[in-house]
Amino acid sequence: MNTATPLVSICCITYNHENYIRDAIEGFLMQKTTFPIEIIIHDDASTDSTTDIIKDYSQKYPDLFITILQTENQYSKGIKPFPTYVLPIVRGKYIAVCEGDDYWIDPHKLQKQVDFLEENLDFGLVYTKVKYSNQSKNKIVRKQWGGPSTTFESLFSHNVIPTLTVVLRNEILKNYEQEIEPITKNWKAGDYPMWLYIALKSKIHFIDQITGVYRVIEGSVSNQNDFTKQVNFIKSIFSMKLFFVEYAKSGISKERVIDAMYENIGTRALLLKNRELANMYLKRINKYSIKSFTKKVISSSSLLSYFYSKILNSKN
Repeated sequence: MNTATPLVSICCITYNHENYIRDAIEGFLMQKTTFPIEIIIHDDASTDSTTDIIKDYSQKYPDLFITILQTENQYSKGIKPFPTYVLPIVRGKYIAVCEGDDYWIDPHKLQKQVDFLEENLDFGLVYTKVKYSNQSKNKIVRKQWGGPSTTFESLFSHNVIPTLTVVLRNEILKNYEQEIEPITKNWKAGDYPMWLYIALKSKIHFIDQITGVYRVIEGSVSNQNDFTKQVNFIKSIFSMKLFFVEYAKSGISKERVIDAMYENIGTRALLLKNRELANMYLKRINKYSIKSFTKKVISSSSLLSYFYSKILNSKN
């Protein structure tokens, strides 16, 4: 391993990504920088050939790679690999994140982001846009995802920060882990609460460029087909939001947050054409949320509009 202290630590969590991990690693290796980097990859006891692929790259580039290759799956034990195994060994002033099923396509990504952070000390995080790829269809389904949402209020409303594009300060991330102790919260989304915390503690910068590809893979935590799992994920997100309502002392109404949760779950049910479940959740929405919900969700679909009008009528 190279003894030079890296300015940036690239952190990659992977599991059973044999079809994708090469793209991720090649995206790391293509980076053209004026500073040293390190690549930390944690493989959570993959049962496919992911581990062998990582070993091959590590042997080719021993000065760049630090590998953590588990023999037993840690996530299934309730252990979160990033804060438990990766973050404690990070040496870089900055951390770049990219999971093993996503990848970078801009060779100057890190240089542009680090240059900005070096010149703007009051900013804690910088991110970009991505292309959005659906693996089941094996094609780009959305030309771009990500946008300018750099304040706590805007991020609280909607997370548009693609994790694979983020570069952030190591110091602020460690402060987050120590102060918030997310490992004890059982939040299913590991990145979103980090963005909210950072938005409260520093400024966030958006670079309006595409630097990577985000893959949507069926069965991933945030893209479950099972409605019960979707509901559990949504409830976890809003449990985290309620925590930050208290933490930030922002004056955001808890009732509105809970309403938004019911809206989100009800919408999923409507999209699955399950009127019974949609009715159960959407009826819980307070009257003041109806108008915004109708504009935001329903207007683009005559089927959803029909179902929702029936539910509204039943409330009156």
